[in-house]
Amino acid sequence: MKFKTKTVKLGFLVLLAGTAMAEPPAYTLDDCLRFGLERAVPVINAERDRQIAEATMKKARAQGLPQIDLVGNFTRNDGTTMPFITGAIKRNSYSGSVVASQTLYNGGKVFSAIRAAQAYRGLTAQAKAQQEAALIRTIHTAFNGILLAQANVAVQDASVKQLADFAKETRQKYDVGAASEFDWMTTQVRLANEKPKLVEARNVLAVAKERFRNLIVLDPEDFILNGHLEYQPFAPNFTTLQSGAVSTRPDLLVQEKTIALRREDLKNSWSSYKPKVTADAIYSQENPDRYNSTQDQWQDHWEAGITAKWTLFDGGSRRGEVLTKGLELAKEEANREELLRTVSTDVKSAWLDMLAARETITGTAENVKLAEKALEIAKTRYDAGLATYLEFTDSNLSLNTARLNYFQSLEKHLNAVVNLKYAAGILKNEKME
Repeated sequence: MKFKTKTVKLGFLVLLAGTAMAEPPAYTLDDCLRFGLERAVPVINAERDRQIAEATMKKARAQGLPQIDLVGNFTRNDGTTMPFITGAIKRNSYSGSVVASQTLYNGGKVFSAIRAAQAYRGLTAQAKAQQEAALIRTIHTAFNGILLAQANVAVQDASVKQLADFAKETRQKYDVGAASEFDWMTTQVRLANEKPKLVEARNVLAVAKERFRNLIVLDPEDFILNGHLEYQPFAPNFTTLQSGAVSTRPDLLVQEKTIALRREDLKNSWSSYKPKVTADAIYSQENPDRYNSTQDQWQDHWEAGITAKWTLFDGGSRRGEVLTKGLELAKEEANREELLRTVSTDVKSAWLDMLAARETITGTAENVKLAEKALEIAKTRYDAGLATYLEFTDSNLSLNTARLNYFQSLEKHLNAVVNLKYAAGILKNEKME
């Protein structure tokens, strides 16, 4: 029995070890985009706003349809005899009615409300597209940021390992008298100074991954991103991008829908100056009859009519409403003109950033090659006794800096392309379906 218990415990430990050693899930950029668009709260709420707009549309259309109400009434009175009526009044009275009402004319308010609801529906649809485009840009740049952080860890880790190997080699030379104590101590100091950089790089990566996990609402606490910092050519026509942004930028389309909504609000306010005409019809069953309260039987009645109402004076309330809505419309139109200038500036700025990043890649790539060659020369000179350890470590530092500059230029170019697509309003069209 004792042996079986140990076997069970051993199997449990093996299972735990297997679970602990399991590799974390790996995600591509397309996976991250899909997760973000499905789970991010701003996008989910934007979809809810769109659904609210659909309900508002139905409500606006209902204003033009007839309204039918079913009304029931029961009354209990004290049963006293009125002196001018023969017999006693019935103590219980019942009635049931069907009431129908239809607006015939209200100055165009119903149609204006329907058009306003349509504009609101379009506004929420474009607002959702704007939220998605902004989220896609953020996911792209955050993804690239993690790739850069991973590259930084790799560079710092390689540097530490290289310095550690060199320190070990110098120690062996020192033990046989082929290196001075100063050289050996210097290797230890330089290695100790390099390790905190690796620790800091790993911490930056961990923080970036945690923020990214929260951005796309990932469940696993640890994960791997499948991607590489590499140059991806993107050479569109600048004039086409800048002119096309007017019809594709989600925020501009949102502004257009907002103007349409404000315009309908103004028309709705003007309709208050016009008369309102409604048709009403009532069919009722009563017991006792309203005209003879002593009868103990049900009687039916009906009536129909048309009501016209025209407000001639309201103390200036309608005038104030019209002025308010007119100013709100003017504000939105001015915002559109300002946004048009902003969009043009955004596209041009992003275009220039992309060109600058592209040029930087070429220069930093050449610099990496030169730094690698310089490190080889410094190592050879040190082994031959023609250079000090300080020269080698300086070359190692220069190589690390060159590599990081190269990776940073790649990230900057990738982000510049994403920002240019966002500024031109074409980024959302590339999301994964």
